[in-house]
Amino acid sequence: MRWQKDVVDMWCADWASQRRRMLGLSELQPKERLGRLNSTLGSIREDRDGASQGTVNQSFPEGYIGPPPNFPLLVNRAWQRMDKRWREIVEVHYVYTHMDGKPLRSKQKAAALEISMRLYWQYLTFGKSFIESYVTCFTDLVGTDFDPSLCTQNTAVNA
Repeated sequence: MRWQKDVVDMWCADWASQRRRMLGLSELQPKERLGRLNSTLGSIREDRDGASQGTVNQSFPEGYIGPPPNFPLLVNRAWQRMDKRWREIVEVHYVYTHMDGKPLRSKQKAAALEISMRLYWQYLTFGKSFIESYVTCFTDLVGTDFDPSLCTQNTAVNA
């Protein structure tokens, strides 16, 4: 059976694109360079003009951004909370897609992680299910008295 992309793959692709930028694995686009320049110039101006006012300003781009409900941020939160074995596979599968300009195949990724293909796909499926559950839980409960620990594994957070 061949892997079929679904909505979780699209969420993870958006997250992975931003994660690659944060890890320095991809080139910045011209508009992103300008954003960093504006942030730098803005922080210099704020230091000079408003240094004595004691105001706190955020002068850097947000980490994981997207239109509401901000899927890249939700995927990142889910990724941080999932089982570490799944986390490694999810990151390798979505973030590390190319090496030396050539696409990496899942067989190469599994070999690099020293696991079988069966285990690779099993852990990826578990990770994707966790992400889908977490995002669904969050988006369904947004606007309520939401407790993020409801969407995590049965760990000390839930005790």
